[in-house]
Amino acid sequence: MRLLLLLLLALLLPVAYHCLSLREQVALMRREQKRDRERIRELEKKGNSRIGRESASSSKDVLLEVLEEVSHEIVGLADDLKRWRGMEGKLEEVEEKQREEEEAVRQLRVQVDQIRQAQQHITQKLELSSTKVSNNQEKTLSVLNPWGEEGSGDLAEDDLFPAVIVKPADKVHTEDESKIKKNLEYFRNEQLRHIKRLEENSNKNFFNLTQQFEKIERQVSSIEDRCSELLENTTDDVRSSLALLDTLQDDLTGLWKRVAKVEFNSAQFQASLDILEHDWREDRKDIRNLQTHMTTTQKQVHEQTNRILAVEMLTTNLTLQKCRGDAEISKRHLQVENVELKLSQVNNRIDEWLKRSDNKRKLDENVFRNYREALTTIARRTENVSRELMLLNSEHRSVREDVDKFVQQLPKYCSNQNRNGVILIQIQSIGPVSVFCDTAPRGGPWIVFQRRINGAENFFRNWTEYRTGFGHLTSEFWLGNEIIHELTAKSQMKLHIDMWDVHGLYFQVEYGHFKVKSEEEHYALVVANHTGNASDALNHHFGMGFSTFDVDNDASSANCAVHHSGGWWYQHCHRADLNGRYSFGLTWYDEMRNDWLQLQRVEMKMAPVEAYS
Repeated sequence: MRLLLLLLLALLLPVAYHCLSLREQVALMRREQKRDRERIRELEKKGNSRIGRESASSSKDVLLEVLEEVSHEIVGLADDLKRWRGMEGKLEEVEEKQREEEEAVRQLRVQVDQIRQAQQHITQKLELSSTKVSNNQEKTLSVLNPWGEEGSGDLAEDDLFPAVIVKPADKVHTEDESKIKKNLEYFRNEQLRHIKRLEENSNKNFFNLTQQFEKIERQVSSIEDRCSELLENTTDDVRSSLALLDTLQDDLTGLWKRVAKVEFNSAQFQASLDILEHDWREDRKDIRNLQTHMTTTQKQVHEQTNRILAVEMLTTNLTLQKCRGDAEISKRHLQVENVELKLSQVNNRIDEWLKRSDNKRKLDENVFRNYREALTTIARRTENVSRELMLLNSEHRSVREDVDKFVQQLPKYCSNQNRNGVILIQIQSIGPVSVFCDTAPRGGPWIVFQRRINGAENFFRNWTEYRTGFGHLTSEFWLGNEIIHELTAKSQMKLHIDMWDVHGLYFQVEYGHFKVKSEEEHYALVVANHTGNASDALNHHFGMGFSTFDVDNDASSANCAVHHSGGWWYQHCHRADLNGRYSFGLTWYDEMRNDWLQLQRVEMKMAPVEAYS
């Protein structure tokens, strides 16, 4: 019996434990449902606030913030979906455990039926035992009858009392008979008491077993009811969770639609930003052009200053014999500077007096008269200063004449130079111009009018900049179309081009005749008499006017200067472009190799033909 009870408890404990775990999982699912409902409400609030922000502002920062919030919400929803899928897996596990528990309950019922069958078998044995006892009593009474038949003297089968052999001839005495009756009565009473105790114990055990079985059946029924109730609640929760998942999926679909709308708006904003960025780049280009122009102007001022310094040095050398006169002039300069300083001080005092004169006119009349007298004195001194200035002007004219003489002595080309460097040359219609002379190639010295070495200078310039020139003479530069025209208009010039490709190979071409026409003729190119180890690519550009992005003189329907980011004598568009974009626009088509030369360094230079001869 104890083993049976322990077996029942061992079977019931896992059922109770699984029911408790099922309750905890259902409670966890309900908490997750509540949290998901709160999250949905928060998403709706955020969606409403986002719609308000989208209608109120269209800035890029707000749009990025909204997209970031939407992405975070989508990630949260994806995590929630994963968690719900995990809950579905747990529910499947719970259902599997419930099926296992139902199988265990079924096995328990089978065992209970087996116990009942064993109980019935025990009851049948007890009834059979009581029947045998009554039969034995009847046999004993028949055997002990002194007037009955003669006994065998053996034990009758399984009877409790042996048979007594009585001789028929002898008579049993009365005392023996009474003793036998007493013994029979005693044995009968003992056997009855023993049978009664067996019946009481059997009934008691049967009653206890019946109560335990009923209690176990009630517990099993209660567990089945609770499991059914939990299963129904779990099924309802799962259905509501699935409905909530459907709602979340619908909300997520709507959210994706909003995200698509936001992405479309973002694309529109990005297009607007691209336009603004393009305008900003154009403005930056204009600013850079202005800065370049300002730099060029500063350089021109610096060059003019250098020229003046050179002239002053020449003047100093020319007027070295007039040191005494210069000393007197210096003294006069000092006197003039002192007078100017005093005059400046007086003017400052007059300005201060004028500022205060409105409030202190009456109090300062005497001071004003004193100032008038001082001004009269200063006026007289100013007349003296004027005479000094006239003398200085005459000196300045003399210096100017010396400068003009110096300019007239400047060379027209680099003909007399024996080393590379920057010098001043005289162009009749322009004046002194700084140029870079190169004595390396045979047939020079050469005037370098274009150089590309590292891409530091921007060659995507307008017409005015290409006309006046830009860059640094010691680095990358374009000398200027007007200067090139003036140099090639008065004398017959030749052109020499040095080129190095990206593999380090050196190429050179030379044209015996080179000319650039006037601005009225669009600075048209004229070249002839080609020699060199690269083919005649400039012949394709013969007679073409110069083109920039703002002045299109090419023969193409498109603007080749814009397309190739440079200024050149474009046709359709080019076979040689030495002013294109540095990274991949410096090209020269070599017919001998039937290939384009990708250049990384270029120098264009010219010299008068008679210098070579």
